Amino acid sequence: MLRTTILAVFFLSGALFFTVFSLTFPAEFNQVFQGTLQWWLPPIFFSIVATYLLGVRTLAAHFLKTSRPYPTIGRYMNAFLETSIPTLVLIFMMQFRNPFYVLLMPPVYVYFIFIILSALRVDRLLSIFTGLVAALEYGALSVYALLYAEPVGMDPALAAPGGFLARFLFLAAAGITTGFVTRQIKHQLTASFEAGRERDKIADLFGQHVSPQVVDRLLSQNTEWLSESRHVCMMFLDIRDFTRFSQNREPEQVVNYLNSLFDFMIEMINEHQGYINKFLGDGFMAVFGAPISSGADVQNAVAAALKIVERVDSDSASGIIAPTRVGVGIHAGIAVTGHVGTTRKKEYTIIGDVVNLASRIEQLNKEFGSKILVSEDVWKELKDHKGEELGTVTVKGRDEAVRIFKLA
Repeated sequence: MLRTTILAVFFLSGALFFTVFSLTFPAEFNQVFQGTLQWWLPPIFFSIVATYLLGVRTLAAHFLKTSRPYPTIGRYMNAFLETSIPTLVLIFMMQFRNPFYVLLMPPVYVYFIFIILSALRVDRLLSIFTGLVAALEYGALSVYALLYAEPVGMDPALAAPGGFLARFLFLAAAGITTGFVTRQIKHQLTASFEAGRERDKIADLFGQHVSPQVVDRLLSQNTEWLSESRHVCMMFLDIRDFTRFSQNREPEQVVNYLNSLFDFMIEMINEHQGYINKFLGDGFMAVFGAPISSGADVQNAVAAALKIVERVDSDSASGIIAPTRVGVGIHAGIAVTGHVGTTRKKEYTIIGDVVNLASRIEQLNKEFGSKILVSEDVWKELKDHKGEELGTVTVKGRDEAVRIFKLA
């Protein structure tokens, strides 16, 4: 529709130009047309052309609104009719001037406008067709001039058949070149559309809290999202005394409070190559190492936890947020990752003992009065981190005792 709008504006401008030209410079107008043409005929012609183009635009909008494709034969017929407009102008001009002069006049360049704008149809064959129609019609007029007209008073070089042949070839080449450009534009549009669909797919599968860097890596890897076993580091975070906090507050206050906390927590998780897999009311489960690994998943999880606790303590002390404490539990190990759900709704999830144990470790913060607890598997991979061993504890659902370390 943009193409027909541009062309309609072009021809309406032509109607205005001829109106002003004929009324302002009547002598020059009569000289061009040898005094045999009424001044209002060119504006009427250009207005009819513009009306036709606006009609085509309206029809295209109708097909677009009804989600129906514009008929192929209609597209080619319209391309033929539009490209023939400069030909009609040239034929008309030949009634007043020597055909050799006419074939060198500015209306010839209008062909190129139609050829260039054909790229907006995003159809390579239509662009080539437009160029061939322009070339053949100009070629037919050139043959007529060479056979039936005399180049009176013209430089022989300008009337030579080679010049007309060259313009014929230029028009055909312009169509082919525009077709090539159109093909490239279509490929790029298709690639952008596919990339957008892939990003939407990732956002749907992994939630809205995956960092742009993770999305780019997932796209570049062209992963098939198959279920697999992989080493991950799990983090569980819980806001302490949230039930008591929410009892005497309006729902809007509670939601705003959670959003103020989750806002910077999500940012810190993303900064450290992780992502939040699930929100758990007053907390969340984050994973480092799936669906892609940074190679330092444990270190990233611990660094993110320390920054979160530091930020919570700082904002609480300065009064930015209500007095808040959080508990964090971190454990690393092998988990099964993959998509769970139906064709309508799927979710990327992590399943395994590593998830359960990380959750149990987080709950131990209440018992020890701590903020960050990690398992022995996490502690072994840390370097230059201060902390203390709290000994072995028995957690629900496990027969073997677990060594626990306190980082904060």
